[in-house]
Amino acid sequence: MAADFPPHSLDAIAERLIALRELSGLKQNLYAKSLGITPTAWNNWERALQRISIDAARKVYQHTGVDAHWIYDGDTRLLSPAKSAELAAQVEKVRARRASEEPPPPKPPRKRA
Repeated sequence: MAADFPPHSLDAIAERLIALRELSGLKQNLYAKSLGITPTAWNNWERALQRISIDAARKVYQHTGVDAHWIYDGDTRLLSPAKSAELAAQVEKVRARRASEEPPPPKPPRKRA
């Protein structure tokens, strides 16, 4: 079963960003570049390592029409019913896939020279 994260958590934001990108049909690298965002930054957001900046969320909005309320909190009030349903369905797919994936093994400690 997929984890149920608070809507504003890094993990929930990451799920929404993954869903949004997947709906575009683009890989992370191309999607990030199409938005004018570095691929490294986008990867960090999808991996829930950092929170997307407001400036980057604005770029997402300008490119997709999906506003920061949805990105940060999952709030769909400013989206059309069709867009809201499309995003919700994709987020559920992302959650199901992430829940079925095994976490990567821990990295071994670094050897000191």
